[in-house]
Amino acid sequence: MKYFLSLIFIITLNLHVSSQILEPIKWKFNVTQIDNTTFEVHLKATIKSGWHVYSQIQPKNAIAEPLHINFIKNNLIILEGKPKEVGKLSKVFDKTLGIGAYQYSDNLDIVQTIKLKKRGKTILKGFVTFQTCNDQQCLPSQDESFQILLN
Repeated sequence: MKYFLSLIFIITLNLHVSSQILEPIKWKFNVTQIDNTTFEVHLKATIKSGWHVYSQIQPKNAIAEPLHINFIKNNLIILEGKPKEVGKLSKVFDKTLGIGAYQYSDNLDIVQTIKLKKRGKTILKGFVTFQTCNDQQCLPSQDESFQILLN
């Protein structure tokens, strides 16, 4: 009986702890075809109220970890330019610490133009590395993987 009660306690504790995992950002990945070999890839973040994610570009004095998009090499794909951030960028400055940061709240759409070297099907793979914070805490950096079919 003690073994059974201990097992129930451990299962309940695990459920309680796992239910407290914070996920203030939800990612969606999709693609829009521009022409036969050109695509716009959208990496869309929906950010929970009160939270923010840092921009790819940060001021020199920033301690925030910038967002980074990592595309896995694919010989059929050419990345056109750099990923563009679409959203309301906030520039914040902490007078006490003397540091600044560039961040997004609510929504962020990262757009990357892709060209295929030749017409056909391939998969764009990669991951977004990001840190998210609110006024009380910052969560450790996370990676969100994606695979997007281009055809």
